Amino acid sequence: MAVTRTQVAQPQTGDSPPELRILTNKRLQYLAMGIVAVVGVALRFAALDELGVNSDEAVYSGQAASLAGIERFLDDFSPFRAHPLLFQFTLSLLYRLVGFTDVGGRIVAACFGLLTVAATFAVGQRIFSKRIGLLGALAVAVMPYHVVVSRQALLEAAMTLFFTLTMYALVRYREIRTAGAAAFVGIASGLTFMSKEVGILVLVILAVVVLVEGGYRVSHLAIGLVAFIFTVSPHLVASGIGAVESEAGGAGWVQYLIWQLGRPPNHPGSFYLSNALHYFGLPLALLAIIGGVLLTRTARRNGSHNLLIAWVLVPLLFFQVWKVKGYHYIVEIAPAVAILAALVLDWLWTHRRLMFRRSSVVLGVVAFTAMIWISAVNGPLEQNYARVGDAGYSGIPGGKEAALWIRDNTPEGARLLGIGPSLGNIVRFYADADVDALSVSPNPVRTNPAYEAVSNPDYQLRWGLYDYIVYDVYSAQRTAHFANRLLDFIGRYGGELVYEDTSIRIGEDGEPFSAPIIRIYRLKPVGQGAGA
Repeated sequence: MAVTRTQVAQPQTGDSPPELRILTNKRLQYLAMGIVAVVGVALRFAALDELGVNSDEAVYSGQAASLAGIERFLDDFSPFRAHPLLFQFTLSLLYRLVGFTDVGGRIVAACFGLLTVAATFAVGQRIFSKRIGLLGALAVAVMPYHVVVSRQALLEAAMTLFFTLTMYALVRYREIRTAGAAAFVGIASGLTFMSKEVGILVLVILAVVVLVEGGYRVSHLAIGLVAFIFTVSPHLVASGIGAVESEAGGAGWVQYLIWQLGRPPNHPGSFYLSNALHYFGLPLALLAIIGGVLLTRTARRNGSHNLLIAWVLVPLLFFQVWKVKGYHYIVEIAPAVAILAALVLDWLWTHRRLMFRRSSVVLGVVAFTAMIWISAVNGPLEQNYARVGDAGYSGIPGGKEAALWIRDNTPEGARLLGIGPSLGNIVRFYADADVDALSVSPNPVRTNPAYEAVSNPDYQLRWGLYDYIVYDVYSAQRTAHFANRLLDFIGRYGGELVYEDTSIRIGEDGEPFSAPIIRIYRLKPVGQGAGA
């Protein structure tokens, strides 16, 4: 299989059949780049505001608003939460320039996603050829996984961009071996970490490549490490401020670390495997697996091939072992998966047998058509309601509307009780109101330190210390115990239904149906409850 940069170099025009010369035409290459850009933009920006933000989006966008000095967010969203602030700081600049908008975070994430498409081209071209770079970039542009994640105000879009730039920086360093190139690797890896702490995995990948290959200058490794530390130094300062907040009653990074390590598993171990086809589509997934297997044949002779393999395996192994799993956690492998699939298509295309060249066209068309279709029915054209509500998949139907109703129809200072903290973040973001969460545990090991447990809710409800109860099906799916307990409170204390929103749900038989998703109940004054 042709895998090295020399082996897959563009063939000389005089020696190439017409089918191969087509892709060496610069005008057609620019046309292909234009198509990649247009498709990538369309899939990421179409119907971007169809749903209101989800819980994580509310937190990150709220942090950015606080950083931008927007007053109403300062009390609800501390800018010094556990995550580094690169994404939030970038979004705060947008807020300062054009003012606050609830879809601002999604716009910034989509831009990071588009830049990742360009970075994928750069890596594919640098390791192999311009053709592989183009095919890899097109795959990322239409890949369902990357499209879905980069349509949300999440940290992973920025992290994936800088993850990819770090890979490019290392490939570049391997070619020129200069101190400046080593510093570039350190800065890029630092920006990866500054996007999200789990970006530290990029250092593990770099360490694997260095140990496997050997021959790296110690002075250059030191330069790269110093550049990394310098780049992440703002996070160290922010962590110090967070520690001060913790001493003053807020939540510091140590508390967040304890919570992360103590959280119970939220999905079975087969989570990522069962989602693979939804992430990539079956044709691309198969092509990437074939590409990975074939690439191992030359990995020992080519450090860039080691890099691609480690790029996929290190995050996969880490998050497989990590007991908390999220839909969006492994998106940083998307560019590597795209390049591996492009490698197979390119090998078939450059084969001398006409049958192989034709099969590459068929496989390419099938793979890209499947990805475009899966991407389109997961946001841009319509929602996949079988997945709506999954963490990291999309916004929350009805969340924004319920929050705006609370803002416009409840008295100032009204107290609300809900099931979990997710809807509470959305209400804080849109309505500047608090919804206490019944499911928050008083045990600090099992509780996000940003949230406070409700002390004796039955007592507080009995004495009229809550005015409204908010029931949402998304939180109810995660914790049936507390959902049933909240329903019991509604009946016991005479909750009167004052707001209801319905949406499409998917039944156990796979058929869609319309059902209530969020209900708000007004509680009767003390002494007038149903159980009084």
